[in-house]
Amino acid sequence: MINKNAIELLVKRRFRYIGCNQPDIGIFFKPEEPDNLDVCVLANFTDGHIYSSWQLTNIYKEIERKFIFNGYRNINCHFIIFTDNINRDRLLMESNLSLWFADTLLGRVMIYENQPEDFHSIKNELEKIILPSKANTKGNIKFVPTMTIALIIINVIVFIIMEALGDTNSSSFMEKHGAMSWRLLFEEHEVFRLITCVFLHFGIEHLFNNMITLAVIGNEVEHILGHTKFIIIYTLSGIGASFISALYNMNVNHELYVISAGASGAIFGILGSLLVTSLLYRNIRLHINPANIVIIAVLSVLNGYMNYGIDNIAHIGGLLFGIIITFISCLCTKSVIK
Repeated sequence: MINKNAIELLVKRRFRYIGCNQPDIGIFFKPEEPDNLDVCVLANFTDGHIYSSWQLTNIYKEIERKFIFNGYRNINCHFIIFTDNINRDRLLMESNLSLWFADTLLGRVMIYENQPEDFHSIKNELEKIILPSKANTKGNIKFVPTMTIALIIINVIVFIIMEALGDTNSSSFMEKHGAMSWRLLFEEHEVFRLITCVFLHFGIEHLFNNMITLAVIGNEVEHILGHTKFIIIYTLSGIGASFISALYNMNVNHELYVISAGASGAIFGILGSLLVTSLLYRNIRLHINPANIVIIAVLSVLNGYMNYGIDNIAHIGGLLFGIIITFISCLCTKSVIK
């Protein structure tokens, strides 16, 4: 059903409702001048009925034909999509329609590039009613960061197994079970270490710190980019961080036998991803200040240089990989928000 508060908001703006044979579609119109007409279409995607861009375009054409037949020459039609899965539904932007997304999970109106900044001054009012609508909508499924949870569980299980087998604080033990060594990677061609080292940790404190950070940052990034993109960015950042670290140790610290492990490179990757999304997504930027992310990243890197035994090169490598991969991903999917 259409959000009742949104209907009341349009009625206050003197929009009038016209009948529609779809219970999850509401069409409202308001004559502005003798030949001009503003039309607002409310669509509810939170009840499981999803419309394709082709279907929305057909709805627009039907509205246009109806009102042109009634003597209106200029018709301004604007869609407002109530959704609980912004990553799925933003593909509708390919339809070239004028539309906003009312994200019922984050309580934000998502306005993509080349879309109107406001429509009859309803944006702020609409954002205020989204969260109540989420609380009152029966059957609305709350977003669950399944990939973040799965990664934490896997890391914990691996740590428990490793502790049962030996001492996770022992470099030789960790090397034997998949930790990163540039000699074994480049000389013995044990490529699997690029990923296995990401799931190994030196002691409980190392694991705990990484998992807490993953839980906080991962939840936000996974919601913004979706499960698939999140796990791809996490994995590629982890692999990239491991490779950069090994390459650096081979060329700079070749006299030292460095053994490294941990999820921090991958976590720095999603931190870089959060930085990119906070810069590109205007509505995310209202809640997450990119400057704060930069400060966190800089302080973390400085802390790495001040403490012995931290693989800072892996952190920097993961951060750069996360930034680059996320930026390319956003460009390729045209998911740039004002």
